[in-house]
Amino acid sequence: MMLNLGAFVQKVTRHYLVEEKDLKGEGAITTEHVQNNAAVCEMLGTRGIKPEELPPSEEKKIEE
Repeated sequence: MMLNLGAFVQKVTRHYLVEEKDLKGEGAITTEHVQNNAAVCEMLGTRGIKPEELPPSEEKKIEE
C-alpha cells in the first residue's frame, strides 16, 4: 500500500481534529496540522524510517 504522508496528515487533521474537536479558525487548525505532521514523522523515525530520505513516488493517473 502506498501512502502519501501529507494527505494522511491532512485527513487526520480534517476528520478527527476539526470535526471531532470542533476546531475553528485557521490558526487552531494549522497548529494541529503541524503537530500531527511532527508526531507522524517522529513515529516513523522510531521505526528507522526517514520520509525526507525516501525517493519521491511516481505519480500515476488512474483512468476509469
